[in-house]
Amino acid sequence: MQMRSLRRLAIMAAVFYLTACVALYAKQESILFPGASTPLVSSWQPEVGYPYEEMRLQSAKGLLYGVLWHAPDAKGTVLYSHGNGENIRNSQKYVSQFIAHGYNILIWDYRGYGLSRGEFGSQESMLADAESVYQWLSAKTGSKDIVFYGQSLGSGFAVYLAQKHPGHKVLLEAAYDNLTSVAQDHYPMFPATLILKYPMPSVEWVKGISTTIYMIHGSNDQVIPPRHPKALAKEAPSASLTMVQGMGHEGLRATLQYARWLVDAL
Repeated sequence: MQMRSLRRLAIMAAVFYLTACVALYAKQESILFPGASTPLVSSWQPEVGYPYEEMRLQSAKGLLYGVLWHAPDAKGTVLYSHGNGENIRNSQKYVSQFIAHGYNILIWDYRGYGLSRGEFGSQESMLADAESVYQWLSAKTGSKDIVFYGQSLGSGFAVYLAQKHPGHKVLLEAAYDNLTSVAQDHYPMFPATLILKYPMPSVEWVKGISTTIYMIHGSNDQVIPPRHPKALAKEAPSASLTMVQGMGHEGLRATLQYARWLVDAL
């Protein structure tokens, strides 16, 4: 009787575990891309007071929206890929930082974010989106002086584009080595390798980048703990990692270290 009860409990536990795995697999987009839950109304307009033009890339899979702000006598253009909790509306507050350094800046929204439309689908489709944005920007400004900037989730897109299009400056804020290892940190009971559809293996892509990668990270980051950017920097042919003591995942922009880092990196 006792063995039968134990067997029943084991089966129930296995069923519960497998159900939880299936639920995580099905719901992973809402966990990875929370910013998609608050799209912008179609009448939204940029609020930063610099000349700009809008990017609208239409495809069978949806619409990609972005805004390119122009600096006078620009010495380059920053292609800015934001974090998973942001969109173009709350990322535009960073525009003045780059304009002040003489750079245009294009901020784009992922599928479902801001005014962009379409379902996520797969990692391959999102990387193809990033490539489409790069091609649009190259046609507008010329590819020579594009700077890839990635924040948190967006660091993976920046690294992917940098290894595909060598020779550009690369700036990464709160970056990861791969999303699988970050997910495993947050969900240690579950096999992230089997569940995650978006591994974003920056640690592999970074090996193909010959230019120096400038990275900045908070020493108390609990979202992407410091071991992840350190692992990424270790695999890069050339990387400079600035650790800001006492800072977490947010707030790096308000520090003196960030201001110095940005000057050095640009």
